[in-house]
Amino acid sequence: SAGRTGTTVIPAEAQAHLSARFVPDQTAEAVGKALERHLREAFAAMGSPNCLRVRVVSSGDHWLGDPGSRYYCAAARAVQESWGKRPIFIREGGTIPATRCLEACLGAPAVHLSLGQATDNAHLEDERMSVQALHKGRDALRRFFEAVAEMHAGDGAAAEAAG
Repeated sequence: SAGRTGTTVIPAEAQAHLSARFVPDQTAEAVGKALERHLREAFAAMGSPNCLRVRVVSSGDHWLGDPGSRYYCAAARAVQESWGKRPIFIREGGTIPATRCLEACLGAPAVHLSLGQATDNAHLEDERMSVQALHKGRDALRRFFEAVAEMHAGDGAAAEAAG
């Protein structure tokens, strides 16, 4: 940049960090290879004497929940009781790598229960959440956890009797 001296400095290197989102039935490995192939082809087409280095820092495969599971049904009831409206299931949040990992490691099903709304601008400039959504979200979570506790009310006694 010109800065105070008025001279222009050309940096020795430039970097970019990319985040790719994908859909079920795509793997992080396949998307990563396709992205790298595209970048290399586009860079080669420029005929630049510079070099391109592509490095994958982290990755994780998609996760797809089961909206017919008893946990999703309990979450839907909790949201409906809190908001007075039936929730709409959409396929978002499937590229949160920790979800698939936690589900596999813990041997327990996961549920993504969004507390926000489409107007919240999630992951965008001016991201926000209304106070009403926070309060109703808290109520929905309470109702959901109560429903899950009821589902498993006898689990502890059965485990104690067996042990």
